[in-house]
Amino acid sequence: MDTILLNYAKLQVIPANFSCMALQNSLMFSDKTFSNCSLSFFMSQYNSVDTMRESRIASQYYIFSPNLTEKEKKESEALLAEERKLNTIKHKSRNDLIRLNILQNFKTRLREALKIRVKELLEANNAFELCQFQADENIIGMHNADMMDDGKNEAPMTSLIHLMFTQPDGMFLTFSNFNKEDKGENFSEYAIDAAMDRILPPFIYAPLFEFPQLDKLKYDQLKYTRENILRKLKDFNSALPALKTQLMKLEYNSENFSTISNLCNDFLSNYCEEIDSVTTDEIYIRQASMETPVNTKVSVHLAVASWDFLLRYFENTHSVEPYMINTIRQRMEIKDEANLTNIFYYLKVEGAEDLK
Repeated sequence: MDTILLNYAKLQVIPANFSCMALQNSLMFSDKTFSNCSLSFFMSQYNSVDTMRESRIASQYYIFSPNLTEKEKKESEALLAEERKLNTIKHKSRNDLIRLNILQNFKTRLREALKIRVKELLEANNAFELCQFQADENIIGMHNADMMDDGKNEAPMTSLIHLMFTQPDGMFLTFSNFNKEDKGENFSEYAIDAAMDRILPPFIYAPLFEFPQLDKLKYDQLKYTRENILRKLKDFNSALPALKTQLMKLEYNSENFSTISNLCNDFLSNYCEEIDSVTTDEIYIRQASMETPVNTKVSVHLAVASWDFLLRYFENTHSVEPYMINTIRQRMEIKDEANLTNIFYYLKVEGAEDLK
């Protein structure tokens, strides 16, 4: 099962540390996580520095070094331009070769400085240990130019987001920062037999599992824990696409609410043991729990809502660019999809004020 975490890097409405928590948690129960948040961009940059085209090194270094003065930028550009010019000379003098060696060493140091700078940014947000997951393609960044709209053709990112609505084995991952009027209700707390007489909640949810903060764990520890948990959730994840397929055939309304709730409750009751076992006997989860403040935890919920609810959430939180929202909404209106039912994960970060 794949997930997609949307937190548009330019707007960064969700703080980077929360994006890190979301990526860490998503890794635990997803085969792949697609993300447009700034941290996944930083990971991609860090992993590509060694093979990055020389023409990009300086520009990327400037991006990641906002305190660099204009004078320092001009000096760097002059040195790089001199190195390029010397490289075009076929018959270099001894002085040319000495100077070229100095300039090439400068370029090497610039590449190393860029890598150090990106690493510092990742470490500041407790995300450096996730870099290898990005290299392993367990985290897929959605930042490349070919993912964006070129003004003529629809952006692949737009298609991917719409695909996550429609494909059975894709799930959105949200935070609990919904609008106040979009208050959800727990499956077990909602009176199913009274659904026809009550206002339908914007979404319903059921808690699945809780994780402590995982930012103190190293890559090998996270990987070991992830592999164990994915084994435990193998049947659960294999069955989720069938549930999503069933729900997508129903409109999210009072008339269908009893059917929707029963489908979800029956599904969850079949996998109680797997869900309860997720963090049981996981040595590094226990280690992380001991290092996490008592009142801090991340709870993962399975939620159900209309497609339109999710699209409004992305719009209200500026999770993607407005033109993508408009394109997807138009497509949904054409296909009469807006009120269809969808399932998604949402994370609630307890003990942190920022997203309450």
